[in-house]
Formats: sequence, C-alpha cells, structure tokens
Amino acid sequence: EDGSKTKVEYTFGYKKCTDGKARIFLHHSSVPFAAPKATISKQEVEDAQASWAAAIQRISKVCLDGGNFVAAAGEAAGEMYGYGK
Repeated sequence: EDGSKTKVEYTFGYKKCTDGKARIFLHHSSVPFAAPKATISKQEVEDAQASWAAAIQRISKVCLDGGNFVAAAGEAAGEMYGYGK
C-alpha cells in the first residue's frame, strides 16, 4: 500500500485432479537468498550431507524395527539442523 516493492522467488507445483482441473499442490515463496562469504569448507559440507544420509537410514531402520522413529527423527534434527543456534 505504500508503493514499496520486494523481489521474491517462488515455486509452484501443479497436478491435474480427478475432475480434470489443474490445481496447485505445492507453493513456496521467499526473499532471494544472498550467500554470505563461505566460512565452511567443501569437506565439512560433504561430511554434513553424509551424516544426513546416515540419519535417514537410521530413522528408517528404527521405523522398520517398530521403534519410535519420531523420536529418532527429532534427535537427528536436533543434531544436524541449526534451528535456534
């Protein structure tokens, strides 16, 4: 309303529903990401990705074994994601 403008990036996913109409099933928008100067090495990124992949396998095994996979996922997220840090 004040005339200001903001650039955003967005993604939409569409699918055709049983009634034949195309509808949005996915929507995401955000302010464009401006990458800061790198303070992390390529090896550290690759190690973090390997840890994430191992966690997915561990969570899947807990699930298949009938265990508490929600707790396992929460523990993994607490270790790997920087939420609130």
